[in-house]
Amino acid sequence: MRLKTLTAKQLKIGIKNGLNLESFCRECDCSEEEFTDKIKSLYNYSKKNAEDILKQIAKNDKKCRDRRFKPVMVKTEVVMPVVAQAAPKQQPVPHPVDELKALKATEKRQSGEVIKLESRHKALMTQHRQNIAGLRALMDEINSIRSSFEQKCEKYEEIAKLDNKIVRQMNEISEIRREKVKELEETRQLILDNMTINICVYQDGTITTLDEREIVFDESGSDELYQKLLETKECEDLRVKDIKILARLMKAVEHLNAKAEVICDDQKLEAVYKILSNLKTTST
Repeated sequence: MRLKTLTAKQLKIGIKNGLNLESFCRECDCSEEEFTDKIKSLYNYSKKNAEDILKQIAKNDKKCRDRRFKPVMVKTEVVMPVVAQAAPKQQPVPHPVDELKALKATEKRQSGEVIKLESRHKALMTQHRQNIAGLRALMDEINSIRSSFEQKCEKYEEIAKLDNKIVRQMNEISEIRREKVKELEETRQLILDNMTINICVYQDGTITTLDEREIVFDESGSDELYQKLLETKECEDLRVKDIKILARLMKAVEHLNAKAEVICDDQKLEAVYKILSNLKTTST
């Protein structure tokens, strides 16, 4: 084998037969640098192919160190075995058939591993597709919920605007009502100021209006007034019962806020009432 005439086919045959870098250099009678340059020139169209060839030769270096034998070299395409140098406790050179069996066993193991990985990948892919389908279904549901939510938000805003308008109307009506109530109270007071209520007082203590209109008389403070009337000379001739009636009558008229004409079926009680009313008016 000459370096100048070395071909890519011879290289592959040598690598297949276990030649390492040292063996190639010895057969070609060249240095390692010259041999490396030759490989690069043979594969000048592909730097990667040249690097692959050098890696395969480097692997043979490791195999030679492990097996402790010198690889055979042929000067033609026919494999010419070289007798291994004797070495202490040297392992026998594996037969090409045994090496092929080992490679086939390795290939079978690696093929099984690849099949297992492919099976696992297929199972994961199935699970992945199921997950994607589930995610899409969830996304559809989310979009549906989002659409429903947006519709409800629009409806909420619509109702809120309508209700705000109603509240403004209610406030306006309340304000108008307050004015109307105030006017009504003023009118009622004017009516009371311009009318005379005829009050009838009976000996049994009943106090009512002559026309029997529904008026609730406010007699609060009559007990305190009763105590004061007991000490007045105008009530000296009245019975205790009559003084109590008189106190109630005077407070009822006082709280009435209207003109009142009192008529008693007891003339004496009526006369005392008029005296006390005049005294009160005079003092006021």
